[in-house]
Amino acid sequence: MKKILVLGLLFTNTIFAAQTIQVNVRLAENSPAAELLFVVNDIDTGKMTPYMMPLSPGQNLQVFHVEGDHYSITQWQIQAPNLQFTPCAPNPRIDNHSLTVEMNGKIVAGGLRCIAREVASIPQLYTPIENKTAPVIATPSAPTSDSKNGYAEIAKYLTALSADCSPGEFHAKFETQEIKYAILGKKAGACNVSIDVNHTKKPLLCAFTNNDIALLSSPAEIQRYKDGTPETSANSLNTRIMNARCKS
Repeated sequence: MKKILVLGLLFTNTIFAAQTIQVNVRLAENSPAAELLFVVNDIDTGKMTPYMMPLSPGQNLQVFHVEGDHYSITQWQIQAPNLQFTPCAPNPRIDNHSLTVEMNGKIVAGGLRCIAREVASIPQLYTPIENKTAPVIATPSAPTSDSKNGYAEIAKYLTALSADCSPGEFHAKFETQEIKYAILGKKAGACNVSIDVNHTKKPLLCAFTNNDIALLSSPAEIQRYKDGTPETSANSLNTRIMNARCKS
């Protein structure tokens, strides 16, 4: 029996970094995949550090830690097959602040709109963090009819979640476990969801932001559940969002 994660039911405390760079890229569904390269210059030490972020159609979000108090972005570059272009202007200097960068559009020359702004700090909700807590959901290592049906039900749940937090209940049954997802609707701008595993403990209560939902229920993510091949590692994006947004 092999343990895997279904929508990542692990728990950690949210980590806050003093200075980070959060890059959020939303690509059109017909956009080709690419890589985003940017170079951070630590102004105090003169150290230049390159960072690479893979991009795929849909929502892409990653947070990078910045070591220096005073830094600049010396280069932004999109690299795709037979194509390179600069989506953002370099930043001359950033002092004791974090940076958020939003890009929207398609991977073609001049096809991305880029907005960058400085903020006091950015919570690292989506960055990989070490966690030794055992997963609470187990399914067989080989696909079974139960696991395929269970994943199909999760795909229905994610579809409803993406449809403006449409209320409903979804029962995902696996060989040894049953998970009930109940979408309760919106409150204070967040989508509230109850997740009950095997009816043995208090349900988890989750409050997902619009950005969380865009990542959890992207068309590619829903398709992976329909195909029975979700990403279920402890550091998957779904796991990290669940860690940040769900409480028992």
